[in-house]
Amino acid sequence: MVRVTLAAWLPFAVVYLVTLAAAALGAVINADEWAQKMMDRLGVAGADWEKGMQGARGTIVSRGRASAKKWAANVQAAIAGGTFEKGLARVTDDDIISGAMAAGGGKLVAGVTQRAEKVRKAIATLQPKVAALSARLAAMPTDTEQQAEQKAVEAIRGMRAIGKELAGLTR
Repeated sequence: MVRVTLAAWLPFAVVYLVTLAAAALGAVINADEWAQKMMDRLGVAGADWEKGMQGARGTIVSRGRASAKKWAANVQAAIAGGTFEKGLARVTDDDIISGAMAAGGGKLVAGVTQRAEKVRKAIATLQPKVAALSARLAAMPTDTEQQAEQKAVEAIRGMRAIGKELAGLTR
């Protein structure tokens, strides 16, 4: 899950406050102008965001842990309120695909390769568990259809168990 810092939301907060002030004066700009202003302001906020991230050392994980109960309550409220379904009702497949195409496959590749060390650590934790399951499965007989089915079921159960054991370690 992505955690967003205050510095990352600051441009949006500024736009929001300006918009509230404009609304109070009866001068709400049109949607295209509003969106363009947000994009323009966000475009120049990158350096501020990086500076904020560098200054956050030592607080990110501790604040995350401190807010775990609040996060869980918010997730439950979102589930109860149908937030996910409501969000999906506002977009189409074409919206999602066009956004992905605008970003391009290079963003995916860059995102993963920039986190290569994190990926290596996750795989280093996963690999011995999968190897042990594989060895256990290889030792199971498959002489009958029932044995083959049992082996398939054990493979599914084994991977589920590994997933549950490692839940949260790769994020």
